[in-house]
Amino acid sequence: MPGPKFGLQFIQVDDQPTPVYGANLDVVGIIGPCSTASAAAFPINTPVIRFSNDLRLSEDLGNDGYILDAIEGINDQLADFEIAAQLVIVRTEYGTNADANLKRQQTIANIMGQSTAGSGVHAFTLAPNALHCTPRLITAPGYTGDMANSLDTLLVNTTGVGYIPNATYQVTFALGVGETNGANAVLPQAHAVADVNGMIDDLQVFIDSYGAWFTVAPTAVLPAPDGPPVTALPAQGTITFSRNPGIGATITLNGTVITFVSSGATGTQVNLGADLGTTLTNLMTLLNSSASPNIFANTYALVTATITITQKASGAAGNGFTLASTVTGSSLSGQHLTGGRDALASATATLAVAIGLGANPIAAELTPVLNQLIGHAVVETRGVSYVDDLNYRSTLNSQRIIVMSGGIKVIDPISGAVIVRPVAPRQIGAMIAKDFETGAPFHSAANRPLQGVVSPARTIGFSLTDDATEGQQLLEANVGIVVRGEVGVETAISSGGFIIIALENCGDDTLWQMYNVKRGRDYIHLSLMPALRKYLGRTNITKQTIVNILATIGDFLGTLKAREQIIDYRMSFQGSLNSASEIRLGHLTVGFKAEEPPVLERITTMSARYKPAIDNMIKQLEQQLNIAA
Repeated sequence: MPGPKFGLQFIQVDDQPTPVYGANLDVVGIIGPCSTASAAAFPINTPVIRFSNDLRLSEDLGNDGYILDAIEGINDQLADFEIAAQLVIVRTEYGTNADANLKRQQTIANIMGQSTAGSGVHAFTLAPNALHCTPRLITAPGYTGDMANSLDTLLVNTTGVGYIPNATYQVTFALGVGETNGANAVLPQAHAVADVNGMIDDLQVFIDSYGAWFTVAPTAVLPAPDGPPVTALPAQGTITFSRNPGIGATITLNGTVITFVSSGATGTQVNLGADLGTTLTNLMTLLNSSASPNIFANTYALVTATITITQKASGAAGNGFTLASTVTGSSLSGQHLTGGRDALASATATLAVAIGLGANPIAAELTPVLNQLIGHAVVETRGVSYVDDLNYRSTLNSQRIIVMSGGIKVIDPISGAVIVRPVAPRQIGAMIAKDFETGAPFHSAANRPLQGVVSPARTIGFSLTDDATEGQQLLEANVGIVVRGEVGVETAISSGGFIIIALENCGDDTLWQMYNVKRGRDYIHLSLMPALRKYLGRTNITKQTIVNILATIGDFLGTLKAREQIIDYRMSFQGSLNSASEIRLGHLTVGFKAEEPPVLERITTMSARYKPAIDNMIKQLEQQLNIAA
């Protein structure tokens, strides 16, 4: 529009880069059931924002469940001058089944939730719009250790004999020897249906439900046989004729050839009749009177145009008796007799049970939620053994999940007793404390003492110099640990306290496996989004716009470099990615490279002898001792 003819005009020039404010990656999401919580303060499956220093939390939550302990654990780790953590709490329901194990299974399913219902962990995705903050460090304390190990195969080791034909038998399951999760395990259900011979093999066994939460395979038992004994049966077969055989046609019984001739039959020859009925009568006469061993081994019955061949001796051996025919229009029941069976003694079917490792349902459901929120979750194993920890780790593959060997011991503030509580919230507390101290999430919280705990739940062996220790092997498998400091032991992690060491997520890409590197890149992306979106629709693609955008990114990365949050960076504008047709469509492509600093995991000191020291000593002695008198 034209300016005033006589007056003043002010035009705001907007040709400067946009300042970038750092994103908040330290909002903690806590989820789980709590029967003592106020329904008004914490509605089911609804994200609620609170701060960890809120003195009403204890009253609003009560002492049930793990949520209040998680908040206490986070508060225990806060850094100097850090007053509180920002929390998003989602309360879920307990299961309702009267069986305690099935109730826990339902409780875990409730925490897992459904994306289409926005329930369970998916309720966190409602927080950005509802609460104007985004939880990016999520924990489900107390419920991520259960592995959904379930029945894999149920096979028959010993074939069952002597059951009632077609009767149904229930399989009885029991906990296996060495089961460490019996308090929570849900046993499978299966049944078997005996076949027409009263036998039970693999094909007769059916799995009704797979159970869950085992650490070792359960045992499975079928009832003893209660049917009639299995008697021997003879093998049988048939030959059916549809027309009169031709001259020279043959049938062969286990190698003995019977030939049809026009007349003058001798030996194993059969005279052809005027019709099929006459011919078959002549054939039956031969079969029932022949002394040939292969023919004499059977009995023969003719019904219409079908001859049924039955072994005189019962038993499975008769199934090897072969049949063949060159008679046009004839058909055989098979190339050999079938159905022969030996007498069998009654035997109870025995079963072999195998289980398959299954991921924790909550941990398995978290990654798509975390991808949407651009966040991370800390989950934990049951913490009962080295093998259990590795089994747990084997079921997960995600750049957004950090696995800890589960459990720490604390003093129950109500009873004063030593109890085991989740370590995951403490790891999250250590992470947000480190972020607070350093100003951004580019640093690992490893090698940090945990506060407010009395010991690890399980002592894990560790040495700074020996990789053949449980702690080093768990770290190698991307499982975080809590280890004891030891006074006077140089190879210990510290001189005292309980030190948390977690370095990596459980993804496969080593480029992004260190969780501080992955979180650092999340921080860069999330911080740039509000700054760059200002240009969308407000500016045209001009040289100045491109300069401003690159400067916006560059200024932010330069600040991160100056604060040693990143090592270095490079900006780029590639003409090949910005063709005229793309520019005309309003599409602009710019790029940057940045290198987050990896956490220092190992220091190697090269130690060697120094021979020049001896040479120098000898020279000095020579000068000192060889003094002229």
